[in-house]
Amino acid sequence: MKLYYTPGACSLGAHIALEWSGAEYEAEAVPFSDPRLKEIYPEGNGKVPILDRQNGLPMLSQTPAVLRYIADRFPGANIGSSDSIDVQAEINRWLVFLSADLHPVFHPVFVGERYTSDKSEKAISCVEEAARGMIRKELAVLENHMQGKKYIVGDSATIVDAYVFPMLRWAMVKLPEQLEGTPNLQRLHDSIALDDAVKRVLKDEGLDT
Repeated sequence: MKLYYTPGACSLGAHIALEWSGAEYEAEAVPFSDPRLKEIYPEGNGKVPILDRQNGLPMLSQTPAVLRYIADRFPGANIGSSDSIDVQAEINRWLVFLSADLHPVFHPVFVGERYTSDKSEKAISCVEEAARGMIRKELAVLENHMQGKKYIVGDSATIVDAYVFPMLRWAMVKLPEQLEGTPNLQRLHDSIALDDAVKRVLKDEGLDT
C-alpha cells in the first residue's frame, strides 16, 4: 500500500494507523493544495489522505474510510476491528463526530478568508475568533467523554485516537490557551505522542522538532 499525505494534516491519523497496523507500506508527502493530488486521484478533490491499495481496487480517500479500511484489513493489530457490533458502533460514532463535528470547525482558523466575502483583516479575524469558539465547544464534548478514560474507545489505542491526534496538535497551535482547559485531552495527546510508532511517524513527517 501507499499513503499520500500532507505533513501535519488529518492524514497524520492514517499514517499513524498504518504504523500501528504493522503493515508494509510506503508514504509520500505531497504539499497542501499541490495540483499533483488531483492527478494522483481525481475523485479525491485534491485532499489527503489518499490510500493506494495497490490491489486493483480504486484508491481510497476520506479519513474515516481510510482508517476503517486499515483497521479491518489488519484485525490482528486491534486498532478498531471488532466482532462486537456495539464496539464497532462506538468506534463509528466517534469517527463521525471527528469527521463531521470537530474536524470542520478547524478549517476557518487555517483559511479564514474562504469563509467570508469581506476580505478585510477585521472580517477574517472575526471568522477565526468565531471558529475558535466552535472548536472549544466540540473539544468540550470529547473532554467530558474522556473523564476517567485513557483512550476514546476501549482500553487500547484505536483509529479514533489516531484521527483525533492531529486535531489536538492543531488546537495547541490555534487556541491561545492550547489544551489547558481540557486536561483529559492534554493527557490523551501526551499519551499518543509518547508512543514509539507515533514518534516514528512524526519524524517521517518532519514534525518531531
